[in-house]
Amino acid sequence: ASKTVESNMKRGVLVQAWAPLGYSLGGRFTPKMKAVCAEIGKKYGKSFAQVALRWIVQSGASFTCQSSKKSHFVEDLNIFDFELTPDDMSILDELA
Repeated sequence: ASKTVESNMKRGVLVQAWAPLGYSLGGRFTPKMKAVCAEIGKKYGKSFAQVALRWIVQSGASFTCQSSKKSHFVEDLNIFDFELTPDDMSILDELA
């Protein structure tokens, strides 16, 4: 994923993940990915979804999510008060 983002950045293209958690579009967010994100999230007091979305942003991409619950939108945007370590990023890169 990071190679795709880097390659597109060189051309001035912003990569955007649509429904990155995979709920509405049947994405590839697997149970293993969810479990790893949840484990990392414990260090930061964040949900698996917040860790996944933070990884996307910290990788240089953006995302769009949809939800019928305001609380989910609020949670999705509450990702800018922590930063994943290089080790966290490597672990998540391997899963992508």
